[in-house]
Amino acid sequence: MSGKEHIEKDLPQGHTDSQAALEVVAALLVAYPQEASAALQAASNRGPEWRKAFVEAVARAARAGVPRAWHEVVKVEAFAAAVAAIVAANPLLTTMADENGVTALDVAMGGCRQAMIKACFLGRYQIDRAVHISATCTVLLGRDLQLPFGGPAATVALKLLRDEEDFLSEVLPRVQYNLNKHVILGVLRVHIAPSETDSSGGSAAKELLQKCEGVEGDVHGSFGAAHAPYHLCIVMPCGDCTLQDAMLHDFEGVDWNLVKSVGKGVLRALRHMHVQGLVHGDVTLLIAQRCGLRELTLHLLQLAPCQL
Repeated sequence: MSGKEHIEKDLPQGHTDSQAALEVVAALLVAYPQEASAALQAASNRGPEWRKAFVEAVARAARAGVPRAWHEVVKVEAFAAAVAAIVAANPLLTTMADENGVTALDVAMGGCRQAMIKACFLGRYQIDRAVHISATCTVLLGRDLQLPFGGPAATVALKLLRDEEDFLSEVLPRVQYNLNKHVILGVLRVHIAPSETDSSGGSAAKELLQKCEGVEGDVHGSFGAAHAPYHLCIVMPCGDCTLQDAMLHDFEGVDWNLVKSVGKGVLRALRHMHVQGLVHGDVTLLIAQRCGLRELTLHLLQLAPCQL
């Protein structure tokens, strides 16, 4: 009897025992890994309730560090409804990666893929991790699913805020003063949702978006419970690391040529601002962002434009 025939024989009949389903997952992963796809296809022929229990068991195995069967499940159209329900409750399952770094979303097909994209932040961003959390904002790294994978702008930084003044101080100077994106990180787009105290029915959010004239953006109903109480999002290109991280981990010894190169990169950005009649007022190692091995751009934080 082949591995596929063994698994078909062992599939539970007429009920939705999740533990039995999980045992089948173990069989797929351990006994017959080379026939996982065929066995999963056999499982998909069962009723919707059993399929749902089966996919839940697979998801539990993935969260426990065994993603192989989950990667196979999301390739099967018959599991789309169950996958949709599960990833809506746990969007991080879209980023579940195998030993080669390939995520579930990378291999998902058809309705499973559409459900996973919908479960992502704002139906567009697959969030990787948070790199900064403070009292005023959270910065997330993620992938823009509407751009080609591996492209220059596919990896983005999303800054979530709740204070409109902080939001506008980030966005408006870049547009009003035509700041060069090669030396000052630009804004790719903005997303706005009504705040928790907004009783205008969304009109206040639309008015705020109008103030960002010249920047691509849209208004959403909410950012979801996982990102409350934020309702403002600025999307920027994602650099490699801050100058502080580079100095701590990448720069070894005293390389004066590198020191001069770094200094020139920061001064070039500041000079560009000064020519526009602006001062930054908060230049630190944390806001100098490395883009490429040696290139530096300056990341503006809460700029309050003033004349020199």
